[in-house]
Amino acid sequence: MRLSRRSTPQVEPLLALSSYADGPLDLDDVPAPVHYAGQGGPGRGPGPVRRFLRRLLAVVALLAALGIGAAVVWAVMASTGDSEMLADGESVTITVPEGASASQVADLLAEEGVVRNRLVFASRLRFSDVAPRIRAGDHTFVGGMTYEQVIEELTSAPPPAPTFTMTVPEGYRNTDTAIRIDEMRSGEPGASGQLPRFSGEQYLAAVAQSRPPGRWARWVPDSVPTGGHPTSLMEGFLFPATYELLDEATPADLIERQLEAFERNVATVDFTRAREANLTPYEVLVIASMVE
Repeated sequence: MRLSRRSTPQVEPLLALSSYADGPLDLDDVPAPVHYAGQGGPGRGPGPVRRFLRRLLAVVALLAALGIGAAVVWAVMASTGDSEMLADGESVTITVPEGASASQVADLLAEEGVVRNRLVFASRLRFSDVAPRIRAGDHTFVGGMTYEQVIEELTSAPPPAPTFTMTVPEGYRNTDTAIRIDEMRSGEPGASGQLPRFSGEQYLAAVAQSRPPGRWARWVPDSVPTGGHPTSLMEGFLFPATYELLDEATPADLIERQLEAFERNVATVDFTRAREANLTPYEVLVIASMVE
């Protein structure tokens, strides 16, 4: 019977073993089986055909996994739903809390109709490294803004708050400062910047409720002298200078700034001669105010 090439590898070892039947068998003398292209064997691994097929199957499996993953991501994004958008030209102001995450910011924007899909926008903030640059505070958005415009608004510094300038000239008593405030509110000559929201009467009422700063309080009488103006105990403490105040400033804000300026300016004054004359720093202040 004629053996085929495919059966030869299985027969050759048997024929070789039969030649040693009359003597001791030495395994080193046994010929190794013959392997042909496409067949595996000891120490040789799979043939080129099998290696190619395995690689092809691995690539197909990887592409299938990527396709399934993309489908899952798309399904999750779609499941979040689209928000009803702001109409073109319609505006809304949103307050971003300090330390808000990308997801929290996206939720706020989606709820107000600034962005259509919160998950997509949150991912945009994270992957573009924008989230750390979002500024807390109020932000105003208009319907029809692109994602780039929304991000620019979120990361831009808010415009400076409006202010007005108020000058208290040297030699002014507290009542003179109140008159100055009313002049500014009425728009009379000498006014500058925006008008304060408080009147001169409100300023004097706040002055009457104030106390001298720091250690000065121990030298000031507890009550206004008989016949004195309710603000007389604060004469000399409300330092004359030019102040820039927020448009929303109150009388207390102006008084606080004046007291701070007073403490800075008198910190270097030497009251040694006043003590030698048995005068307290407050009495020296009163005399100086009278001289002015």
